[in-house]
Amino acid sequence: LFRSAFAAVPTKYLDPDYLPHLTNTLLFHVASDAAVLSTDLVDGQEITMANGEIITVSISVDSVTLTPALGGSATVVSADVMASNGVAHVIDAVLAPAFLATNLAELATASGLTLLVQAVVAAGLADTISSADSSLTVLAPTDEAFAAVEGVAEILQDQELLSSILLYHVFEGIISSSELTTGTVTPLNMI
Repeated sequence: LFRSAFAAVPTKYLDPDYLPHLTNTLLFHVASDAAVLSTDLVDGQEITMANGEIITVSISVDSVTLTPALGGSATVVSADVMASNGVAHVIDAVLAPAFLATNLAELATASGLTLLVQAVVAAGLADTISSADSSLTVLAPTDEAFAAVEGVAEILQDQELLSSILLYHVFEGIISSSELTTGTVTPLNMI
């Protein structure tokens, strides 16, 4: 069952570029509190997972379903499998943490980065940051950061300049904050 659940995960998520995020994915399958038995569950209950994200429990007459905030779900197929250091509930799918469930464009929209989203569209880069085939890191300016740029209204009208500026904030590969080191990286506008 474990193999069949992971077989549904796109292979790019098992690529070495994504290995730092495998921990996040696995922690999304561990409750952050003490062991939670099936008898402790209540319909509509929200459980904080060890990666900080929340899943919602849905209980019906014949099943228990776990649903992440950004969608998808898994059904418990075997509950209360006891171990010496906790309890496991076998599920029929891999739950997708936020970074797997959304692309960068959706993440920017959900995060309220309105001016960044508008700028990406105006620069013609929406497909670039929405592509499921890309592995990118974005330094995402807040709306306040955009507003502080002198001449931002004119820049938003110049697609070539805007694209160059935005791509200065985008890097190939997925780089988490824990992986950042002092040094030079090459943004997409320099490649």
